[in-house]
Amino acid sequence: SVKTQVLEISAGLEAYSEHPIAKAFSNYSPCSFDSVKSVVGNGVEGVNDNVVYRIGKFDFMHPCPELANVIDKSQIFLQKGNQLMASFKLEDSLRDDAIEMINNLMHEGVRNERIIILSGDDKKNVEHIGHQLGLQNLIWRQNPEQKLAFIKDCQVKGERVLMVGDGINDAPVLALSNVSIAMGDATDMSKRSADIVMLTPKLTNLMQLFKMATKTRRKIKQNMAWAIGYNILILPLAVAGYLTPWMAVIGMSLSSIIVVSNSVRLLK
Repeated sequence: SVKTQVLEISAGLEAYSEHPIAKAFSNYSPCSFDSVKSVVGNGVEGVNDNVVYRIGKFDFMHPCPELANVIDKSQIFLQKGNQLMASFKLEDSLRDDAIEMINNLMHEGVRNERIIILSGDDKKNVEHIGHQLGLQNLIWRQNPEQKLAFIKDCQVKGERVLMVGDGINDAPVLALSNVSIAMGDATDMSKRSADIVMLTPKLTNLMQLFKMATKTRRKIKQNMAWAIGYNILILPLAVAGYLTPWMAVIGMSLSSIIVVSNSVRLLK
């Protein structure tokens, strides 16, 4: 059938994409393509039987009469040569623990307006997700360059940015952010660009991560205070000749053991 043919062509092209949208076609038998080009943030182009096929955003398509009548440009389109074959309407679904994670952040004192959805999706989809999460600061239709510009602007204002992402388009932004987190099921490029990779793809683990970061910072301060205090106390005694070399060696070893033991307590 025509529907099966369209889905197989789409699956064949999307097989070369790491974008999360590509997963929607993974259950269909893919066609084979040659000379495949993946344009980040736009779509995929490939050749089959000397015919060029394209799948992706509206702006990625070649101009044709069918596209001129399209009202909803947020859809994903499939094109054969200069002819529009099909369009797909995809909707994002929330992770099961997304709402719980947002509520936890607000409970910890993070203001609603400080939590931002920075997305390449269209306004309708982003507003739909934002409404479900109860968020107000929504930014849509952003390509990787625009996302980078937004993060840079925030940093110029003196703000520290924590970015959570999973798509290939998020990789440059993850690399630029002050702290970046990639989910366990994120694309390989996102994982390589992130500071932290969540092995278990659960958003609620972010709260455990924040708690661990706070405890780690506290331990660092404790260890530094101990090391500085110890040296302030011991060095004058050593210079004055009250400490023999073997006593200094034992003292330094004990100091190191105390620091390591204090740090190991984080594993409990």
